[in-house]
Amino acid sequence: MLDLYYSDIKKYIHFTHVPVKFRHTEFHLHDYFEIYFFISGNAKYFIEKQVYSLNYGDLIITNNNEIHKSVVVPDEIYDVIYMQIDPKLIKSLSSPKYDLLNCFTNRPHGKNNKIFLEEKQLNAVIELLGKIEQAYNSTALGLEILLISYLLELLMIINFSFNENTEAAESPASSDTLTSILEYIDLNLSKDLSLQALEDKFNLDRFYLSRLFKKNVGSTLHEYILFKRLALAKRLLENKKSVTEACEVSGFNDYYHFIRIFKKYVGTSPGQYKKKFS
Repeated sequence: MLDLYYSDIKKYIHFTHVPVKFRHTEFHLHDYFEIYFFISGNAKYFIEKQVYSLNYGDLIITNNNEIHKSVVVPDEIYDVIYMQIDPKLIKSLSSPKYDLLNCFTNRPHGKNNKIFLEEKQLNAVIELLGKIEQAYNSTALGLEILLISYLLELLMIINFSFNENTEAAESPASSDTLTSILEYIDLNLSKDLSLQALEDKFNLDRFYLSRLFKKNVGSTLHEYILFKRLALAKRLLENKKSVTEACEVSGFNDYYHFIRIFKKYVGTSPGQYKKKFS
């Protein structure tokens, strides 16, 4: 089975480590599972309904249906390592008795994303990420074997910590008001979620709502709602719902607008996406 992944390993593992300056970051919604390791910078991390403050050595995981983004101070240097991994590769590395997908899938949606690492585990993760980076950028024969062996060890550490220390890692920095708004949006994606509707629901000035969201999430409410609806549509299609039903339940009132937006951000049409899970 691994022969398939060995043949073109960089199709299944994407590794990035480049200190950069950002002016703006966007929500992510992709088919890969992601491992995110924070090194330095003035930043927070947003996942679903949670905003996390970031410190050196924080490790965050997300699956393919959790919208997430970095919240950065414009033009400041920001240093992070992130890996995007095809879940099929992770599954192939698992055994019947030990599922390496567990930390990504066996938890509530948008919960327990932050992994608590004890000092010994943190040092091991740092060493492994250095080895992965070196192997990923190498052209030597056998680099694919090294990458998979290092990835396997990294996933073992993450899953062990996830199983042992799930509650210790939770440290959201979201405000109560913001959390309430995000929870309402999450439960009402098929309804009217315009600024006017939210203003009436929470008795808050729409300009205050916009500023609150921009400050904590670094984006607009409209963009967040769009990606939440796309994430819901993906889950519905994965569960064999029709394209029409996915469009309506996820709150897209215009079928052709839904098709266009889905293809733009997911990279394929809803019909083709559904076929992958048939």
